[in-house]
Amino acid sequence: MDQINQTIVLTYLTKHASLKNIDSYGILAWNKKSKLKHSNYKMFQDIEFENVIDNQAWDLKNYILSLEELENTMDRIIIETNREL
Repeated sequence: MDQINQTIVLTYLTKHASLKNIDSYGILAWNKKSKLKHSNYKMFQDIEFENVIDNQAWDLKNYILSLEELENTMDRIIIETNREL
């Protein structure tokens, strides 16, 4: 997931958005936004951005489903192991 985020999402955002402005909502919590004038309007009208975000959402959902299946498998293993004891 991190590799996808770094290579696809971040690459797009680096070209089309202010990362400083984005980071002001994250762990950096900048108290001042970028001094450069930038509007996200074009980005939100861009089909490439929509596709990047849609792909990221699909990957996250698929990852969550895989983790849930793994959790179910682990639960079954624990139940079967406890039966043997």
